[in-house]
Amino acid sequence: MAGQLGFSSARALPSGVAGGSGRPVGVTITGLDAPWGCPMNCLPQARVDVRNVDLGSELVIYDERHGLFHILNSTARRIWQLCDGTHGVDEIVGEMTRMFPHTAVETLRQDVERTLASLKEKEVIVYTEVERAKERAG
Repeated sequence: MAGQLGFSSARALPSGVAGGSGRPVGVTITGLDAPWGCPMNCLPQARVDVRNVDLGSELVIYDERHGLFHILNSTARRIWQLCDGTHGVDEIVGEMTRMFPHTAVETLRQDVERTLASLKEKEVIVYTEVERAKERAG
């Protein structure tokens, strides 16, 4: 399981898509070794201005602000979907545990944390404090 979470290979945005020329430009897909940067009691939330394009088993997220796109594999895609400002890291790890029941929870936690750190490094998610999220909801 380790190493299976995250981003797959970079591909060019097709011609006709905003910023797409049919060739890879400005792609910053790296490994999942970014440091974990979520403070205690945080809720990862995707930036509202990042667009999604469904490719079946993968998901393209397009960051128009930076002119970059990232391709998420099916597992990173599920993590991305849970970055809605209402799911904490423990809940995301729980979902991964249901998806991969034969993988050690600690391995899944490390992979989720690395994936979130990578998304944060790419500036496509932000962290919301639990208290602020409760205030908005209530």
